[in-house]
Amino acid sequence: MYFKDLRIHFIVSSLLGGVVVGCVAYIIMRLLFVPVAACVLIALSYMLLWTIFRRTMVERRGSERFMAATRLRMDECRLQDYLHFYEILLSQNKEKRRQRRILLNMSTGYLEIGEDAQAKAILDELTAYFAMHTANTNKIVYFDNMVTYYLHMRDLEAAKKVMVMYKQTLNDPALSRQIKAFHNPLYEDKEAWIKLLEGKADEVLDFYLDLLEASPHQLTKVHAHDMLAIIYRQLNRPDLALASKVYLIKYGGDLACAKRARLEMNNAGT
Repeated sequence: MYFKDLRIHFIVSSLLGGVVVGCVAYIIMRLLFVPVAACVLIALSYMLLWTIFRRTMVERRGSERFMAATRLRMDECRLQDYLHFYEILLSQNKEKRRQRRILLNMSTGYLEIGEDAQAKAILDELTAYFAMHTANTNKIVYFDNMVTYYLHMRDLEAAKKVMVMYKQTLNDPALSRQIKAFHNPLYEDKEAWIKLLEGKADEVLDFYLDLLEASPHQLTKVHAHDMLAIIYRQLNRPDLALASKVYLIKYGGDLACAKRARLEMNNAGT
């Protein structure tokens, strides 16, 4: 595509097409002695239909690309490719609303590959915006990523403070039940993660075993095994901790937890 801004592309292609169709229609109408107004009407109708068609096709292709990127992350754990997709998309989008969503997705990817500083820089850039706006999906993702960052830093006090705002956002009556139902398990995961870092492995074992069984996505299973490896170490079950590490290495792709498991196994000479 020659135009990065799709709106310009729509306008130019519609105008050019309208001119061509209008000229052809004018010639035909002149031969048939039909009024010029009919030519104009045909050209305008074409421009409208062509714009609708092009927008529908581009949106469909865009949706397919987003789904493909989501599969890279959720089902294949290919976070570098996922981030590359959004880096290109960010360079092609000038609209602030879309940029914020893209940046949020990139912060998620950076957290998952262990680039915590880059993720935090993005989140700090978005803090002022979300402090001023009401609850929505993007705000929930923002709080979820902030909690994840602080958990990576082992800063439980900061994580708990963000969890309060996270919960308030989830309880906002403006949110639909579908959005709440989707995001509540992510909140519960952060609650369990905090308990685990507090040394309460026995309290969260069942949660992560259930998460492992319930989720169809490879990324979630890898995360569950990452937590289970920590849990089993706390519960003095090195055999089960080792099994979870093996799973991370086999299926974790370029996630930070998989890289960490490989390093630990290499250092242990396993």
